[in-house]
Amino acid sequence: MDEAEQARIERELGRFVHAVRDMKDVAGGALFLRESLSDRVRSLLETGLVVTYARPFKKNDDGHALKGDWAPEEDDLLLGHCKLIRLRDKVYAHTDRTPEREAVNVTRILGIGGNRWSARRWLLPTEWLDGIVKLAEYQRARFELEQHRLEIQLPDWEPAPVPLYYRTSAAEAQAILDHGFTDNACGMLGTGETKAGVYAHDEPGDTADAATTVLLHLSIPEARIRLYELVDYSASVREWLIPADVLNEYGPPVVLAERAG
Repeated sequence: MDEAEQARIERELGRFVHAVRDMKDVAGGALFLRESLSDRVRSLLETGLVVTYARPFKKNDDGHALKGDWAPEEDDLLLGHCKLIRLRDKVYAHTDRTPEREAVNVTRILGIGGNRWSARRWLLPTEWLDGIVKLAEYQRARFELEQHRLEIQLPDWEPAPVPLYYRTSAAEAQAILDHGFTDNACGMLGTGETKAGVYAHDEPGDTADAATTVLLHLSIPEARIRLYELVDYSASVREWLIPADVLNEYGPPVVLAERAG
């Protein structure tokens, strides 16, 4: 690969690295906006959310805008995408006079004397927030796949390993060392669904459960487990629900710590 082609790929890769981060921020922001906030704080956060969502799609001098059409293909997501782009252009990033952004003469509305003006504040409808989270997560997944497609084209690319940790009992740890991981029926928080796999985290953490006395460790290329990550924007650690067969490709795990039960 010549230097010019490598530089082109790296520039394009940088755009998707930024776009992935932006979509994570948008999803986390939309979840936070569900909380009870003052209108002033809410308006400020909504401005950041909308401008951040639109950023990867807008041309700019720094060259971070994505090339091509990355609008969603699904009709409901496309509608949400177009709404946010319009709000960015007409309400949050510019000063167009629109129903969502205008100055009004309060005294005239009240029919009293004087001349007092105020900015009319428009806030995102609360019922939009779940759709914004869904849209941002959909776009994040698309951008991550494209990021990976570009990464593997670079001549010095190597799969980046992710450290994974799993706490368990001494008996189960020995069974894993002898025979490998096995899938568990895991409940998905807030959905009522059950999926098969093994929960793993990128931090050792700790637990008050006296039964989980052994800490096991594996390193797996991030691209191999990308599809199994459980994105929780309020969590301080990353979590995956990984099929046992995938974990066993990189086993056996290493015992990092044991403690008395």
